[in-house]
Amino acid sequence: MKRLNGINKNSIKTKLMVYLMAVVLLFSGVGITLLTNNFGSNGNDSNAAEITYDNVATDLGKFADGTPYMFTDPTKVDDFRAKKISTDTTIIRVDSTAAHGSQKNPYVIANLADWNKFATMSATWSYTVGKYFVLANDLDFSGVEFHPAQSFSGTFYGMNHTVSNINVSAWKDYQGADYKNIGYGLFCYTGYGVTITDVANENFYFSGMRNNGTTAYANRCAPTGGIIGHFRVDQPTAINSYILNCHTNGEINFNRTDYTVCTPAGGIVGQYG
Repeated sequence: MKRLNGINKNSIKTKLMVYLMAVVLLFSGVGITLLTNNFGSNGNDSNAAEITYDNVATDLGKFADGTPYMFTDPTKVDDFRAKKISTDTTIIRVDSTAAHGSQKNPYVIANLADWNKFATMSATWSYTVGKYFVLANDLDFSGVEFHPAQSFSGTFYGMNHTVSNINVSAWKDYQGADYKNIGYGLFCYTGYGVTITDVANENFYFSGMRNNGTTAYANRCAPTGGIIGHFRVDQPTAINSYILNCHTNGEINFNRTDYTVCTPAGGIVGQYG
C-alpha cells in the first residue's frame, strides 16, 4: 500500500518558470483552509479486495459485501486539528444491497479500463451528482492515452492511491475526439458539492491546452490544475466542497505565445471561481 507523507515534494512548473506549491485544499462557502493528512496502515488495502462487475465492458466495479474502505472525512477535520479526536479518517464497510454508486456501495475504479468508463460517465454532469467513486489501485498511464474526467460533482475517494505518468499533448475526450473545454486536469471542471480525497497525481506532464472558443477565454488557455482545472462556483449542488489530502508532482507547459493574458494554473486547482 502506498503512503503519502505530507506535501514535501508537491511542485508544479510552467515554461515561465513560475513554481506553484501544490497544497491540500478545503473549499467552503466562506473561504479556503490549508490541510494535510497521513493515512495509517490499517483498513486501506483494497488491492486484495474482491471486485466484481455486472458487465465488464460497460459497468464500473463493486466491492464484495463487508469490504472496508477508508477516506479522509471532512466532518472530522476540525476536531482532528483541534486534537479532540485521534484521526480524521472514516472506514466504511460495503453493503452490497445498497444502490450501486452510493457511499455504502461505491463505484470502484480498479484499472485503466475502469478509468475510461469513469471518463465516459463524467461527460454528462448529472451522471456524477451525488455518486461515490473509489480508486482501488494505483493507475500507471505510461504510454497510454489519457482521457480526463470532464465534469464532476460527486465524491471521489482516492484511497491513498497514485495516478502516475500522465503525458498529454493532445487532449482527447472519452470518445477519442479533440477535447475543448473550460478546464484541464484529472478533473477538468467541478462544482459545489464535490469531494475529492486521498489521491496523488505523480510525474504528470500537461501541454496542448487551449481555449474553448468563448468570449471569457478567447485570449488565454483554459485553467489547468494537477487535480482540478476549473473549480466552478456557478454549478452549486451543495454548500461545501472538499479537496483533502491530495498531492501532485508534475509540469504544466502552456508554451503559447498567441494568448494576451495570463492563464490560471495550480498544483491542485487551476482556477477557483
